[in-house]
Amino acid sequence: MTYDAERTITVGDITIHARTSNPITLGLNVITSGQVAVRAPRHAINTQAADLARRHRRWIHRPFKASSPSRLPARQGP
Repeated sequence: MTYDAERTITVGDITIHARTSNPITLGLNVITSGQVAVRAPRHAINTQAADLARRHRRWIHRPFKASSPSRLPARQGP
């Protein structure tokens, strides 16, 4: 997937790589290295990515048991 823009934001102890493109929903990925990525629509702002990370803080920090990437289902709406 090609992204229009990428930026890094910090929410507490979580560093988020926010990437914008054509999706209509926010999506959150965490890989085993602990890297957190948010996919967002072009019009999304940093506070929306930060709010998503705050809501899922416990999920982000949970111990990883699998070697494959973990992903939350996409959520509709802003």
